[in-house]
Amino acid sequence: MRNIHPTQKRLLDAVTEISLEIFPEDISVDMILEKSGVSKGSLYHHFDDLSDLIETALVGLFVASVDANIASITRVFDAATCRASFVAGLAQVTHDTQGAGLRAVRFRRARLLAYAEGRPRLMEKMACEQARLTRCYTRLFATAQDNGWFNRDFDPQAAAVFIQAYTIGKIVDDVTTEPMDPAAWNVLIMKIVDRVFI
Repeated sequence: MRNIHPTQKRLLDAVTEISLEIFPEDISVDMILEKSGVSKGSLYHHFDDLSDLIETALVGLFVASVDANIASITRVFDAATCRASFVAGLAQVTHDTQGAGLRAVRFRRARLLAYAEGRPRLMEKMACEQARLTRCYTRLFATAQDNGWFNRDFDPQAAAVFIQAYTIGKIVDDVTTEPMDPAAWNVLIMKIVDRVFI
């Protein structure tokens, strides 16, 4: 993360902490000031307005999530020595990213996407990060094709979007009263990988 002024960091940290419990649209200046211990004048010195502060904090959360996803898939690729080890790594990433432990992360991502609608400044900042994640996945899929680990019958960028879509799509099962067997979900994903990508 770029170097930021200590006061900015306190404000951003406060918003980040508050946003884990309260919807962004419900965050008030008073909440932030109380949590951060920063004066109102300092808030408006470092940020254009309340929305700028909240959006900057939310983008920071999104960037952290994007960075974690990139690191995870890059580790799989770097460790792979053949198709079998690459697919085994993907299976582990699938298991890790689809679990109940990341339910809150999926909800946070969905809330952020909904919150960005109608907020062009936030959407623009998120779009750059989303593109960065998709480019990374696209490059890895293309390299896997070049290595002969994946077939060439699919577009790498479409595959990059697909894997992100099924991950956030798992939220559908996070809200039901009759959840599916998590192992069955992972098995299905790997069957798709096997039959479409390999």
